[in-house]
Amino acid sequence: MNMREQVKLQRKNKQDAYETRICKIKKLHALINGKSVPAAKVTSGDLGKVWGLENVQIGDVVGERSDLIKRFSFAVPQMETRIEPVEPNKAHLLYQALIGMSEEDPLIQVVKDDFHQDLYIRIFGEVQKEVIEAALQEDYELDVRFSETRTICLEKAAGTGQAVEIIMEANNPFFATVGLKVEPGLPGSGIDYRLEVELGSLPLAFHKAIEETVCTTLKQGLYGWEVTDIVVSLTQTGYFSPTSAAGDFRKLVPLVLMEALAQAGTHVYEPIHAFELTVPAAILSKAVFKLSAVQAVVHETAMHNDTFYITGTIPVAATEGFKRSLHTFTRGEGVMLVEPAGFIRINGDLPTRERTDYNPLNRKEYLLHVLRAY
Repeated sequence: MNMREQVKLQRKNKQDAYETRICKIKKLHALINGKSVPAAKVTSGDLGKVWGLENVQIGDVVGERSDLIKRFSFAVPQMETRIEPVEPNKAHLLYQALIGMSEEDPLIQVVKDDFHQDLYIRIFGEVQKEVIEAALQEDYELDVRFSETRTICLEKAAGTGQAVEIIMEANNPFFATVGLKVEPGLPGSGIDYRLEVELGSLPLAFHKAIEETVCTTLKQGLYGWEVTDIVVSLTQTGYFSPTSAAGDFRKLVPLVLMEALAQAGTHVYEPIHAFELTVPAAILSKAVFKLSAVQAVVHETAMHNDTFYITGTIPVAATEGFKRSLHTFTRGEGVMLVEPAGFIRINGDLPTRERTDYNPLNRKEYLLHVLRAY
């Protein structure tokens, strides 16, 4: 890479195709012995600073693509916290600052609740909150506060449910007929949307409105968590021409879908970490006891010299607290490594998340708001 050279900047879009732009290198620095030094050229294997790559993001390919370039992805944050400015009138500035930070750092994810006008960031742990707080104060002169961090759960259908709303019948105020069936899907399948009606039974725009609304509605299940690994089948349709519009279907689908989901019921799943724990042999029993106290599951233990290696899984919600206690009860000799390991079903009291919509589970409340806007 040379000064004033024009280089390709390539990025994958949502359709998994590469989009290419041309940028001009305006300035180069090489990092030599820990110092940033002006340079006319930076070659493969060098560490350097580059000016001129406009709107560049982590993951972009600079120059020519090659099969030798390894694909990489970042782990998905499994915790979230609400963030707000100390001065309420700076909420818009905070949102802009967070969006800017998330574009530079893929480990920061911003979620805006347009219903309650709240801002959330999805994070990996408490330390990241402190880093974000310091960056906002230093770079944007924004003082912020956070709510308590919570883990992000998922919901999955427990059984089968079916519901239908017929046009011009009962209490259906929309010019649309929609029937939907839900049932459990395969692990990792996400939302499997299917048609049990002829594609030509509705105008294509109406079919698109139904499918899009199904996916949007399932962002919040019976307990407020995103629903996944579910099969949703369109079983019945109807419309009046030219009276019906795509909006009729967008407003009706949440009522039908959530009624079907309520019939099926859902299980709530929490994220877990796989862990490797190293502790002195003398405190093995104490370590196992403390792991069991936080609902961790021990898979294997192995001894090497005077050290025990323990592997297993631990709820994400308990990981931070256990790590903090580890230094104390091992007198600084314990080491724990963790990585995401999927989700496990929660039994007992189920955590809930506040809804960020007009709540189609409450028909009266939903229609009151939707019809007013409609």
